[in-house]
Amino acid sequence: MRQAERIIAQKLKKGYWVDPSFETVERYQCYYDDSSEGLQHRTSHPRFTGHFAELFYYNSGDEDTPFGKKESLAALRALEMYIQQQGAEAGIAELVASFPHLLIERDWDMLYVPAHRTDEAFVKKLMEGPKLDRMSNAELLLLNDRVIVAAALGQIKIMGELSLVLRTEALRSLERMNVLKRLTGDTERGRCIRERTAKDLVSF
Repeated sequence: MRQAERIIAQKLKKGYWVDPSFETVERYQCYYDDSSEGLQHRTSHPRFTGHFAELFYYNSGDEDTPFGKKESLAALRALEMYIQQQGAEAGIAELVASFPHLLIERDWDMLYVPAHRTDEAFVKKLMEGPKLDRMSNAELLLLNDRVIVAAALGQIKIMGELSLVLRTEALRSLERMNVLKRLTGDTERGRCIRERTAKDLVSF
């Protein structure tokens, strides 16, 4: 670092100058929804609109869609605020990987339970075991999964990038949601939407 500073000082003495228009730190072009208009194509990153083409990605009124539950849409809005506060610079993409944990435990004061295991026997045992939080275990697991999936899609929607860690967590969450829904009651539409969401995340 000191050597670099010395080189810069020598260049300045020789008459070189720093171009103020040159941005040395990579910054992302971020897209944020207008809160009065809701989910919109025009306020989504082109990489999101180009890849996640299904209309259900922009539907916040259907509980089967990724942003249709209250906690899913709240996670997206909180992620927008988090990225704005942290600054859309290089490195923020990986910081977003820890966002679901921060949101659920620090901001919402709930237990963070990522989907490290998705086999039905384990999920059923966890669901039927001692109560983990103020809601039922099934509701808690579904809340975690919805937030993680919303964060992954939200990162792409806002930044056009996706943390590899968050992508893995989201795919596991979708798998666990399939198990939970199979155990607690599912709809054909919900299953198809989760399958398409997983397919789109894998191919992104």
